[in-house]
Amino acid sequence: MKKIIAITLALIMSFSCFSLVSFAEETESIEHLTEVPEGYVGIYTKNDLNNIRNNLKGNYILMNDIVFDDSDFEENGNFYNDGMGWVPIGGVFDKWSAYYYKFTGVFDGNGYSIINIKMDRKPTSYSAY
Repeated sequence: MKKIIAITLALIMSFSCFSLVSFAEETESIEHLTEVPEGYVGIYTKNDLNNIRNNLKGNYILMNDIVFDDSDFEENGNFYNDGMGWVPIGGVFDKWSAYYYKFTGVFDGNGYSIINIKMDRKPTSYSAY
């Protein structure tokens, strides 16, 4: 039961970390930091965003809007992943070690948005062996 709750919370958190819809008027009126604060990694590109999964304990800050194109999620696109689109950051369960890898760092949106990101994930149940 605890695993189901943990997986559910991880999925909710992965969706809540990203703004799926951008409101340009709001973005223009918000003041943004122009320099990456000490102890943070600046996220400027789609690949920077994707690389967060390599350090789930890091501190990250968006330094501009990240805009995905439909072609990113089409076959042979950078984020196609067998038609499932973006792979959520964290929330990975290793069935061999029964360890759950989750994002425990900081993600500061800095008033920017992640636009047109696409995920097609089916509910998954894991059990330890």
